[in-house]
Amino acid sequence: MLKVRCVRHSIHVLLLALILRKVYNGYHAMSFVDQCKDQVSFESLMKSEELQKVVQKLNSENTLILMQNQHAVNMTMNWLCNTEDMEGVHENALIVCLDNEADQILAQHFPTVKRLKWVVPCLNKHFNYGDGLYQLFFLFRSNFARAMVEYGKSFWMIQQDTFWRKNLLALDLSGHINTSDVLFDRAAEAGGSLIAGGYYRAQSNAGSKAFFKKLSSDLEWWYAPDNTYMTYLCAEGSTAKCGSVPFNVVIGL
Repeated sequence: MLKVRCVRHSIHVLLLALILRKVYNGYHAMSFVDQCKDQVSFESLMKSEELQKVVQKLNSENTLILMQNQHAVNMTMNWLCNTEDMEGVHENALIVCLDNEADQILAQHFPTVKRLKWVVPCLNKHFNYGDGLYQLFFLFRSNFARAMVEYGKSFWMIQQDTFWRKNLLALDLSGHINTSDVLFDRAAEAGGSLIAGGYYRAQSNAGSKAFFKKLSSDLEWWYAPDNTYMTYLCAEGSTAKCGSVPFNVVIGL
């Protein structure tokens, strides 16, 4: 009996330690976000003359937005090499560089690809899942999406860690795009509604504007991955009509 009590006590202590660690990590991460959020704010994006110039050059509703700092340059370069012969991909790409190094390397190797240099000193290091940098990146990505739809631009938000075997822009997704405000990739083929979050396509309309406004506002204080919270917002359904890209489309690119 004593041995059983000791085992139960040890389990309780371990669970408590894990909970406290989660609370500490969350507090530390969101404190970091609070200190740095002005560097990625929606207001600064809307006031930016540089972003306004870039937006004026975006004539397509198939703009492909990627984000990188100096630590993600190799992945971006691989993606650009992978898609170089795919029609319209480089012409429609917009790469947001979060530091001078990333911008310079991209300009040197792919000078014709559109880019925006938006230096975020708080995002100049490697991201680790769950840390403050990752949470701040979630907030920036949401604020950038919000700015794009407010500027009247529909777009794809994508990630450069996917090797494309097919051209995303050549796929017929009109049936999905035309029936939703925001079209998301999914984390599983069936049996769940969790949004993966690496790829989504946003229409510039009232629904998407409300969606990203709510997402950005809550990511300033809510400790959660953006895909988890986007899943909640879609399920709650008060802002936008969410659609889903078939699971095999993104994994089959």
